[in-house]
Amino acid sequence: MVYNTGCSGAFPKKAALYQQAKDTMNGNITAVVLDNGLQVILKEVHSSPLISSWLWYRVGSRNEVEGSTGLSHWVEHMLFKGSKQFPKGSIMRLVDRYGGETNAMTSQDFTAYYETLPSTQVDLALQIEADRMSNALFELEEVESERTVIIAEREESENEPVYVLQENLAATAFQVHPYHHQIVGWKADIEHITRDELVAHYQHYYTPDNAVLIIVGDLQPAELMKRIEGLFGSIKPGSTVSNRISPEPPQRGERRVVVRLPGSTPIIQIAYHTPAVAHPDYLPLLILNGVLSGGSAPFNGSGMLARSARLYLALVETQLASSVGSYYHVSLDPTLFNIYAVVRQGRRSDEVERALFEQIERLQQEQVSADELRVAIRQTQAQLAYANESAARQALALGMLTIVDRYTRLDGFLDELATVTPNDVLRVAQSYLSADNRIVGWFEPLPGGAL
Repeated sequence: MVYNTGCSGAFPKKAALYQQAKDTMNGNITAVVLDNGLQVILKEVHSSPLISSWLWYRVGSRNEVEGSTGLSHWVEHMLFKGSKQFPKGSIMRLVDRYGGETNAMTSQDFTAYYETLPSTQVDLALQIEADRMSNALFELEEVESERTVIIAEREESENEPVYVLQENLAATAFQVHPYHHQIVGWKADIEHITRDELVAHYQHYYTPDNAVLIIVGDLQPAELMKRIEGLFGSIKPGSTVSNRISPEPPQRGERRVVVRLPGSTPIIQIAYHTPAVAHPDYLPLLILNGVLSGGSAPFNGSGMLARSARLYLALVETQLASSVGSYYHVSLDPTLFNIYAVVRQGRRSDEVERALFEQIERLQQEQVSADELRVAIRQTQAQLAYANESAARQALALGMLTIVDRYTRLDGFLDELATVTPNDVLRVAQSYLSADNRIVGWFEPLPGGAL
C-alpha cells in the first residue's frame, strides 16, 4: 500500500472527480460463462490501444492445511517454468518483445496471472493462459530449484520485524481458519512439500470452472469471445472444488503477542476481527479506516496517509510515533482490521498503545462530524478514481471484487460509499473494535540494533 503523507484531505473539483470515477468504473461490460464453467468478463475501454488480460483462480492460502502451506504460492512460481508450447523463459521474452508486462500474484483468496499488451497482441495473452491452465510441466529439477528460491524468500522475510510481527499476530488471531498462515507458507512445509503434491494442487484448482478471465481495454467483445471459446472452450472442467472452510469462532478476550529480534524501533500493531467484503458492515468500516488514516482504494491496493486524519494528528503530530496508519484488506472470509504505529525514539510502547486505544474509544463514544465523514468519503472516492485510470488497474479491481463478492457491485460502489452515515461509523466501532475482540502485537528490538 502506498501512503502519501503530504495530502491534506482536500480534493479540487469534487463533482468532476466523482463523475470521472463513475465513468471509469461503470464501463461497457460483457459477461459470459462458457459451457466448461469459465467465467469471462470483458470491459471496453478505448482510450488507448492496450488490453490488460487477467486470469484469476479461486485458490490461495485459505485453501491449504497445516503441513502443506505455501502450495498455492509455489504453484504460481512453477507456472513460469515452462510447458511444451511455452518453454522456460519464453513467456517473458514474448511479452517483452511487444513492450508489454506480465506477472502474477498469490493471496489468501486467489491466484492471478496477467499480461498487459498492445491490443493487437491480445491473442498472445490468451494463448499463454489457455496453455498454462493445464499444460505446466513441473519438472523435478525446476521444483527443487524453486524450493531454494522460496526458502530464501521466506528467510529474508523472517529478518523483517514488520513481517514477523504480522505473521505472529495473524497466527494468534486465527486459531481455526486458514488465514492463520501466511501466503508463502511455513518453512517446515516448504522444506518437505513434494512435486506430486504441487501437481495435485495444480490439477485440482487450475480448471476453467474455478477460474475467471477478465480483459479490459481496446477490444471488440464479439470477436474476442470467439477466440476465447476457441482456446479455452475445449478444456475440461475439474471435479467440484469445495469452498467449505472452517469459520473462526468468536474471540472471547484480548490476545497478546510479543516478538523480539534484532531491530531499531519498537512497533505496535492492533487488530480486530471484522467481516468480509460482502458483509453490509464492510463499507462503514472502510470509511472508519478513512477517518483514522485517510481514504484508500480497496480493490487496487492504493491508499494514503492524510495529515488531517485522526491517527496522524494524535500520534505523529504529538511526537509519539514516527509513522502510523490503519488498513482493512479485502477478503472472501472475515478478516482483520489493523492499526499500527512505529514508536518514536525516546517514547515508550505502552504510551503509544494507550494513545491508539484512546482513538478507538473516541470512535466508540461519539459520532464523527459531518465534515470529517465527508472528507473520509471523498478521499476514498478519489483514491478509487485515481486507481482506476489504467486498464490494468480496472481489471485488477473487477477481478478482486469478483473473487470476494460480485463484480456488478463495482457499478454502484461510489454511490454506496456516499450512503455511510456518522451513526454507521459509530455502530461498527462499537460492534467490532472492542477489547475482547482485539489482538495486540508488540515488536521489541533486541540489543544490537538493526539486522
